[in-house]
Amino acid sequence: MPNIARSASCMLPLLALLCACREERSWLAKSHASIALYESGRFEEALVPAEEGLKTARERFGPDDLRTAYALDHAGKTLMRLGRLAEARPYLEEALAAKERTLDPADPRRAYYLLELGELEARLGAHDAAEGLYQRALELYRGAYGEISLPSAMTHARLGALYRDWGLHEEAERTLRRAEAINGRLEGLDPGVASAVDASLCGIFAEDGRLGEAGGRCAKGLAGLRVALPPGHADIARALSDEGLYLLRTGKPAAAREDLERGMEVHLRHPGGDPLGYLSNRLAWAELLEAEGKSAEAEAILDSALAHFEGSHAAVKALLRGAGFYARRRQEAMAETLYRSALLKHEESPMADRVDREAAWAGLIALYARTGRRPVAERLLERAWEEQVQFQGPRHRALAEALVACSAASLKAGDRRTARRDLERLERLLATNFPSRDPFRVAASAEAAALRARLGVPEEPRPASHRTF
Repeated sequence: MPNIARSASCMLPLLALLCACREERSWLAKSHASIALYESGRFEEALVPAEEGLKTARERFGPDDLRTAYALDHAGKTLMRLGRLAEARPYLEEALAAKERTLDPADPRRAYYLLELGELEARLGAHDAAEGLYQRALELYRGAYGEISLPSAMTHARLGALYRDWGLHEEAERTLRRAEAINGRLEGLDPGVASAVDASLCGIFAEDGRLGEAGGRCAKGLAGLRVALPPGHADIARALSDEGLYLLRTGKPAAAREDLERGMEVHLRHPGGDPLGYLSNRLAWAELLEAEGKSAEAEAILDSALAHFEGSHAAVKALLRGAGFYARRRQEAMAETLYRSALLKHEESPMADRVDREAAWAGLIALYARTGRRPVAERLLERAWEEQVQFQGPRHRALAEALVACSAASLKAGDRRTARRDLERLERLLATNFPSRDPFRVAASAEAAALRARLGVPEEPRPASHRTF
């Protein structure tokens, strides 16, 4: 008996090790199966083994084990791709809490979990919370690897995308260009950072009408994201919508429709996965339908989308797009209401882009000039012109359009002196703010030439150079 007992006692550690190995293999098998499905875009199928792997990790390894944190993160990420954002939150919060319990406060491994939770907050529209999480991750990466590092570049790119979603294009562009500069100083250009930057800048430039700058960015960004991300990822849907808007605004409605349809397919497959991305797609659809002469359908989609922009700086930009739609349809009262709503929203949003305020004022100026309220338009124009001298922002499209409208209205009223003054302002603005081949400058210069011809004033040579903001 003693020999048997001694033999059994010697076997216990070995049996425990074999049991642990089986548990490890079981967890790895479920995790690998889920990852393979996730990376192929089969998020619904990936969720079952992800949750089974999480159950195994919790039961066998404990709440603070690295494998449990990984399983929590993966399950939360999978739920996020499915659009089940509220369900994903506790998983990602628990994963971060586990790392905060077990890692040193300065350990950069915490940053990954901060970024994952930050993405969820961004998708939910909690931009302040997302910004705080991203900034914490950036500080950890800076402390561990320095500013000129791949983790820093990647986090700057995420912050830039967040600011873009938030409606802060000016801050987004600065942050994205910082990511691009850091990436350019690394030994090898990281394609993931490059495609993320290109995709976000494509969206900003397409929305802001900077089409000459958007072109190459859109194609490169979308192609890169398709390589880096699984099919059906919300960021690919957003890039499709952005490229669709660019194609529409450069006169390619058929290609634009194809991109917008593919982007919408992703949103409908996983509803709720990217609410702002969905709204962005709807706004572009409204613009496409307007271009196709389906104004009633466009108006219905536009009004529905506008009703869902709440508490975000992006609401200012959405209101401006809505105002432009109604102004083009000669529904002046509705256009004026939306322009004024944009101004009011801007005043309530201290971080909002300065260019949006100018665009709202310029929209009202053009509206008044075209509807027989020239004295009011001219008074507002003087104010806007004085302010733009101090404004170091990206271009002045809206103000240029207002100058065209005011010059034409003054000419129609027989006020040739004011018409010429506004024309000269327009030409100066175009020469100092837009590249010579910029599509907007080319179109506005043609309108300026027509006004000069009506005034009987010979065209004056203008410098081809332009400022770069």
